Amino acid sequence: MSAECVAERSGDDAQPDDAQPEDAQPSGHVRRGTLLGREREQREIGAVIDSVIAGHSGVVLVRGEPGVGKTALVTAAADGADRAGAAVLLGRAVAFEKSLPNALLQVLLLHLVDGSTTVASQHVSTLRLALGLEAGEMPTSPALADAVVSLVAEISTRATVVIVVDDLQHADQSSKEVLDALVMARLPRVAVVATAPAHTQCGLGSCTVIDVVPLVDDAASKLLSPAHPNMALEVRRRILALAEGNPLALRALPAELRHDHLDGSASLPPVLPMSTVLRDRLFPDVAELPGVTRRLLLMHALAPDVPVNDLLAALGSRTYSDVVTPALDAGVVEVSVFDGEATPAEPQRIRFTRALFGSALMSTATDDERSATYRSLARVTCISAGIESDFFESDLSTGRTRFDDALATRLEVAAEADLCTGEWRSGLDRLQRAVELTGDRSERHRRLARATQVAARVDREVAAQMFVGMQTGQRHFENSITDALAASAVIVIDDDGDVDTAYRMLMDAFERTAPHDADDPVVLEAVEALRELCWLGGRAELWDGYRRVVDEVAPEASSALGLMAALWRGPSTLSAVQRTTLDALIAGLSVDQSPLWIGEVAEMAATFDRIDECRAVLDELIDGIDTYRDVTSRPSIAAVWAMLLLAQDAFHRGKWSTTTELARRAKAVCGVDGHDHLGWLADYLLGMVAAVRGEVDVVDQLAARMRAWAIPRRAFVLIRFAEHLWTLVAGGRGDVGSVYIHATAVSPVGRLGPYVSMSGMIALDLVRSATRTGRDDDARAHVAAIEEAQIGRISSRLNLIALACRAMISGDDSGRLFEEALALPGADQWVFEYARIQYTYGMELRRNQELVAARRQLRAALSTFVEIGATPWATRAEAELDATAPTRNVAAADSELTAYERRIAEMAAAGLTNKTVAERLDISHRTVGNHLYRIYAKLGVTSRVELRDVLAVSKPKTGSPAGRLVR
Repeated sequence: MSAECVAERSGDDAQPDDAQPEDAQPSGHVRRGTLLGREREQREIGAVIDSVIAGHSGVVLVRGEPGVGKTALVTAAADGADRAGAAVLLGRAVAFEKSLPNALLQVLLLHLVDGSTTVASQHVSTLRLALGLEAGEMPTSPALADAVVSLVAEISTRATVVIVVDDLQHADQSSKEVLDALVMARLPRVAVVATAPAHTQCGLGSCTVIDVVPLVDDAASKLLSPAHPNMALEVRRRILALAEGNPLALRALPAELRHDHLDGSASLPPVLPMSTVLRDRLFPDVAELPGVTRRLLLMHALAPDVPVNDLLAALGSRTYSDVVTPALDAGVVEVSVFDGEATPAEPQRIRFTRALFGSALMSTATDDERSATYRSLARVTCISAGIESDFFESDLSTGRTRFDDALATRLEVAAEADLCTGEWRSGLDRLQRAVELTGDRSERHRRLARATQVAARVDREVAAQMFVGMQTGQRHFENSITDALAASAVIVIDDDGDVDTAYRMLMDAFERTAPHDADDPVVLEAVEALRELCWLGGRAELWDGYRRVVDEVAPEASSALGLMAALWRGPSTLSAVQRTTLDALIAGLSVDQSPLWIGEVAEMAATFDRIDECRAVLDELIDGIDTYRDVTSRPSIAAVWAMLLLAQDAFHRGKWSTTTELARRAKAVCGVDGHDHLGWLADYLLGMVAAVRGEVDVVDQLAARMRAWAIPRRAFVLIRFAEHLWTLVAGGRGDVGSVYIHATAVSPVGRLGPYVSMSGMIALDLVRSATRTGRDDDARAHVAAIEEAQIGRISSRLNLIALACRAMISGDDSGRLFEEALALPGADQWVFEYARIQYTYGMELRRNQELVAARRQLRAALSTFVEIGATPWATRAEAELDATAPTRNVAAADSELTAYERRIAEMAAAGLTNKTVAERLDISHRTVGNHLYRIYAKLGVTSRVELRDVLAVSKPKTGSPAGRLVR
């Protein structure tokens, strides 16, 4: 059995560790050692045992808090009785054996019945059956009780019997019934001594109750001094205050401290470490509190003077009853104020009812819980008082090289406050210093993991070095979200890393650490990192895992996390409640909020083309960044994200100079701060502008770099970026075959990808190219997917695109749908898309010989293309416009050719087939043949070689992107 047992003993002179022999022994039959500070309790127990030795019966219940010395008292009493010649039966009940019948009896009596011949056979037989030593029918409870009473009575005829039961509260039911029978029998020369927690009611009939209280200060100090004579005075005071007279704590706490802690050369950590043994004895139920309550109490342990309302403010939407009430009900805290009685003007605070509870709680906290506590505490500091950077800088400037856990704790809080406001470089510097100052190996590793995660976004080389340090003697990274965040961040940026490995690591961490709290900042950060990996990977199977995690973490659809997940699932699917929540978030956006939160809300707003509503706040974020000065103390990540969101919006509005300026500025900051993941987004926006302006070489270089980085890492979203850029280039050229190939690489036919804004923008290209290359079924399938996804509900821009796509497959009804699309309220603010739809509508009208209406649409489109600098599109629009009227582009040798005919002639002379020319001009190959027949006749040539030579003699003069129009 695992219960601690000292069976009937004789001649054992061992004494408890804290027993000290007295010169003058107490009177009576029992000779005992004296326990420091327990003279009263020992006298009371000794009196009962002396009475039993004299022929009476006695029952003693020793009560007290765990670790207060109950076991030492009854063990000392058992030793004294043993030396006096008594038969001592000593056993300890164990909690996990409480459900086993007769477990305690087996500890107390096994040595008496297992092969013994010193007691009556009838008692032995019954007991051997009860204890499982013989096969047969289990005796009834009364029969077992009678057998034990008879056995003890028989032994008491030869010697005094002292039965000592430690931790009576853990005894199994059948053993308790037997003990009750023994007490009720009141056998002479038999004593029952038991220990139990404080306030336990005596269930042993009439008994002597001895309440063991904590040691007084003088006794506690004497107990501490011999073991640690060189302990610094301040350290001694701290331990004495925390131990509160508990002997077990007085012995165990110093054992967990380093030598430099004990001698005072290093400052003590804010929360003293606690051994597992001490924690399990003093606070066995510490882990049973709700997760969010544990986090609040951990924050209180690190910052005991912070008002409870400030603590609650850092825990999201949780209420007092959600968080504080469970701790009050468990009796681990009480509400109070520091420095006097509570008054309405004083903030409400909490404090632990037992000083060591904070240490116990911290000893059970996982790496993730500790990381979440520091993140939450940084929010409190930001809200209530702010962080005085000068204070920390002065600490750092002292050049300390010894461990200083207290300073490391303050530095981590300061670092998290920096990260909370987007000041990642400063946060990394402080985290690195905190790692250097941390003496505890577990805490050092945890802080190193956090620093590695941050470094992956700031300094790739530093992150790689830190990651090597993390792996030294490390357990599996998937066992901790903190570790998995660091590892996945480094894996993605590493030359040999890939998105899938980082994704699996985070997913495994989520599975191994479930369940999770929706307000836990570490969990939220991990969900955000997982979303970024899904976005980078760009595959449906990755998003499936993300949705499972979100459903587990935040099943409430109206939560911020649930709202973000719903947006990626499909913005049009948001419920009325979710839309109301989003409206409130956008309306409540303020410069006083966390920059990272501002960026998150702005991203959700951008999904619905509502970035204008966030512009004032985003502009203020950007104003703090100057790429020509030091940005290390600025919230650069949040500002860069603001730049990119505004740059994307400017592109849709045709303000491409603004897009270019903001994207270049963002890329410059990324170059300084090392935010490669945001740098790719800046490149993508710059590439979009280059593509629509016809800067093919620029696009090819950007796309090649994207693919080179993305392919080995399986970051398929960057491959889609490249394909989208090539789609725009091919669209400007009028190469509908290439448009179809590249567009379907971004968004497969009949399926919209998870990144809806890209899928929506490319839908117009895909449907148009499908209709012009004879893939009518594909066009209809994609329009059906667009309508099923209801992207028209997302914004006026996407509604414009959705209606135009429907128009292109609607035959006779196309004109009405085009007109409806162009008449949408606010549609004309999306300048480029609006002009492209005007151009497409004009082409449809020209094909239907509605030349006057076609000229109106084409002229408007041409004017817009010229104004915004979309040179390839302006060229195409001018050619289409010229084809609707008898006006000519005048040139020397080919004055007989119209501009449209010249364009066909140049394509044919360049070696393009009639089919290819037809695809690029959105006409049939027969129409191309008819045009070439007339061109040959006008120029007097009979082959494409002769056509090329004639066209080479004279080229049209240019006065605009598409030549000089003569009307």
